[in-house]
Amino acid sequence: MDGELTVTLFVRSLSPSGLRERQKDVLGRLDALEENDTMETYSVEVWGKQLALKDAHRSDPGERISDHLESLREWAATHGYSLKPFFETKTIDSKFTGGPYTRTEFPVMTLVEYMGDEIQFVSPCADGDSITTVSDRLNELETNGADSYVPDLQIDQRQLQENQA
Repeated sequence: MDGELTVTLFVRSLSPSGLRERQKDVLGRLDALEENDTMETYSVEVWGKQLALKDAHRSDPGERISDHLESLREWAATHGYSLKPFFETKTIDSKFTGGPYTRTEFPVMTLVEYMGDEIQFVSPCADGDSITTVSDRLNELETNGADSYVPDLQIDQRQLQENQA
């Protein structure tokens, strides 16, 4: 793979009630992966609990989050993964406006791996048979390093298995 692995950890909050220890554990594991050169660097972004899709374009942060969400969905569709039920899109009746609106709810933590500008992996995700959590993915990176995921190879193997069935 070309380039260095970089990671972005998206979180709902920097201090979620009841989840602070889990978040600290993930940040400690990311620190260790950075220190042992498994990845070049990582960043943490807060994106909140949900995004009202219709109104996302009304602010720079909303538009940026909407763009991130769209790129994650494109990655999942291209590589044979699903982001459901982790990214749940719902239509809700607003008590404020009296009308319905559509929102996407985010997982507590989302790990996105990049080589350059290309997404390499997103967790949590599902591939139909199994779920990969943020913790699962960190285990994989700790054990096998940055080369633990080669998207084209995994797609080819799935297509081969489907064709043989």
